[in-house]
Amino acid sequence: MSQNLECRFNGGDRSAVRLFANLSEGWAEIDGEWAFDHNAELNYEIGAKFRCRLRMVGVAPGSSGGSFYSFDYLTRYLLGSNLVLLKGSGMRVDIPLEQVWHVAEDAHQIPAIYEFSPALFSLDTEKGKVTYQLHVWIALHGNSRKFVAMEYEWGQGFAWIAKPPEPVRKGPAIGTGGMGAMMPPKR
Repeated sequence: MSQNLECRFNGGDRSAVRLFANLSEGWAEIDGEWAFDHNAELNYEIGAKFRCRLRMVGVAPGSSGGSFYSFDYLTRYLLGSNLVLLKGSGMRVDIPLEQVWHVAEDAHQIPAIYEFSPALFSLDTEKGKVTYQLHVWIALHGNSRKFVAMEYEWGQGFAWIAKPPEPVRKGPAIGTGGMGAMMPPKR
């Protein structure tokens, strides 16, 4: 895991996950792009943990994305239900757990939050305009399936895992010898 990304709970009630990133330390050329791409883990409950990933890409003409341009003042952005704060070369992302979770579209079928902004913000630099993309992932690995449900099962601000309802039985009533449910009523 990364020392450039820290993942922890925001407050004692564990209602949100907070990511801290040191963008200038973790900024590097990755597959031909200048980006910050790091992972961290956070224990959730016995046998379950959050795996957090933050990826920010600087899209720029030429090689002007080669360094992260820091902010002199606090800047706030919204990314879905999540709050992104930038100051200097530090980034903080607050991710409330009381939001819609989805089943990851991979072989593991784990609960996950994924947000993407193709242009979270842009900066005009002496080398040209740099546009920053942001990807945020949180996945819950382990025994807990607390945050995912079928679309019809909701409650208490969380989506709970649920078993699909049993199909409605159409046919003879139980204990009538098989014909009781099909016979017309007596007059």
